[in-house]
Amino acid sequence: GSILSKMDRAVSPCDDFYGFSCGGWLRDNPIPEDSSSYGIYPWLRQHVDITLKELLETPSDSDEIEAVRKAKVFYRSCMDEGRWDLLQTLAQIRNQHSKSVLIRLYIAPDDKNSTNYIIKVAP
Repeated sequence: GSILSKMDRAVSPCDDFYGFSCGGWLRDNPIPEDSSSYGIYPWLRQHVDITLKELLETPSDSDEIEAVRKAKVFYRSCMDEGRWDLLQTLAQIRNQHSKSVLIRLYIAPDDKNSTNYIIKVAP
């Protein structure tokens, strides 16, 4: 949609500029139940990830360029999720090296209720 659809013109910009400029987006995109925060970047990433996943999971076509065919083969080889326990492996690496591996854990205020603190997981 347009930028105007992301605004909430019922809010006075002099009283609450953020609510005025972003209120429409906030109304149309509530924080998902499984997330502690949400914004345009996670929304975009989710939609790009879904589109890319759909593209990579379609069968290869002889008319596709070689790079696309190779990307599909590589994707399929990495998506054999039953081969190893990812969480167990990450925990072992973290225990041995005291470093974050692929994910980062930290404590931050809960965006849904700022009086609470939660453990967040980030890439």
